[in-house]
Amino acid sequence: MIDVIQVYKFKGVFEKPFYTPENRKQFSELKPEIVSSCGYLDEQMLVLPSAYKHLPGLPLANLIILLDIDANIPIYDDQKHVFGFKNPNSKIGFEIFKLCKTSPECFDVFLDYTTDAARIGIPKRENHKIGELKISRPIRYKINGKSDFTFSGRKQRTFYEFEYILDWIGCTEEINFQELNQIKRSKKLPLTTCKLIEERKILR
Repeated sequence: MIDVIQVYKFKGVFEKPFYTPENRKQFSELKPEIVSSCGYLDEQMLVLPSAYKHLPGLPLANLIILLDIDANIPIYDDQKHVFGFKNPNSKIGFEIFKLCKTSPECFDVFLDYTTDAARIGIPKRENHKIGELKISRPIRYKINGKSDFTFSGRKQRTFYEFEYILDWIGCTEEINFQELNQIKRSKKLPLTTCKLIEERKILR
């Protein structure tokens, strides 16, 4: 069996004059659905775009992660959205996290700040366990940071807002590859069933 985890990523990048309580609130008010072309789980069949048919590691994967991204910055069309991992029982690095399947019913989720400090920004955080991900019990995680790389004196301080929903949506034994125009669909975010983990800080 292959475990399938759906991840929704929301990223906001703000220069200092626009990093206001109003804009932060607007960023965090997620729409109930997102348009996706990365694939989906239909009953116990995983449907993926044909472009991923020869993705290295996918044939031997025991864990597949689908990544949908929404951001206020450009997202390139060639960005990877499907990931296959062979050994989920060891800590797997994904985005700003490490995931480890600790039992048939549970993935432990950790923040991997050490690896992703440049992506998240300051203040520094310690690597730590965020929570436990179980089937149909998604996690909603929020974190923020800032960058002070203003060597020229001309660049504004930049603030980053990250929000993730991690949803272990089930398992599959069969993968069906289809053309991209047959994959596109709206996915409803599991906002009402998420466990919220809030690790944002007040930044200036």
